[in-house]
Amino acid sequence: MENIFDHYDLLEVMEGAEKRPENDPEKSPWGAIALAKNPVLPGLTKHMKVKWHWVRSMVTAGEVELHYVKTTAQPADMMTKRLVEQQHWKCCKLAGMALN
Repeated sequence: MENIFDHYDLLEVMEGAEKRPENDPEKSPWGAIALAKNPVLPGLTKHMKVKWHWVRSMVTAGEVELHYVKTTAQPADMMTKRLVEQQHWKCCKLAGMALN
């Protein structure tokens, strides 16, 4: 028997995702980079999580540089997405874990 609360939470998450702005750092890598470099986005920074303030302070201090990485060049995809075999081995090679 399925749990009705699982469906409710899923619907709530899906509806919330549609309402979130494109510059949301949890939804868009471009949004995360923009907020880290330019904290003057008042509609988005009002309720930022502590981790985003820390990242922004590291960027401002010059300790960290943020760059966009296309999903096709992102080795972390093998841990976060379902991949076909060819994509899996490409990610392994990008991460330095290839057999050949």
